[in-house]
Amino acid sequence: MRVVQGTVVIRRRPEVCANYVTTPATWPEWYPLTRSVEGPVNSTPAVGATWVEKVRIVGLPFTFTWKTIEDSRPHRYVYQGSSNFGGHATITYVWKAEGDGTRWDRTLVYEQDRWYTRLGDWLFLAAVIRSASARAVQLARERLEALPGK
Repeated sequence: MRVVQGTVVIRRRPEVCANYVTTPATWPEWYPLTRSVEGPVNSTPAVGATWVEKVRIVGLPFTFTWKTIEDSRPHRYVYQGSSNFGGHATITYVWKAEGDGTRWDRTLVYEQDRWYTRLGDWLFLAAVIRSASARAVQLARERLEALPGK
């Protein structure tokens, strides 16, 4: 099992941050691997709702089916899912007011279920996912801080 964490402080209120990053339609704007999303994606999916994310990692197409399991915005949001290659993951977002902004902690916990995806994870996937996750929180911060207003 791998754990990938990212933290950033964003000069916006927790509610604004939470609503933006939990709206799957925004993911292609700030998550480098996301190519598209389908389903209830134009706002935060409610607990129990499912949606599909299509990503490309080193040229390989992956499809993830996600499900919201907790929505305590603007404090916490958790979703989990599985990929077409057999991996499964849980992503937890936590927001805390910090100074005139918000501290956002993003934690991805994932595991590969098949021998070939475990090998791929060991060889290159883990590094790509860590890099994309680190870039994602920075891009989300940039996008949020570029929005008009506070």
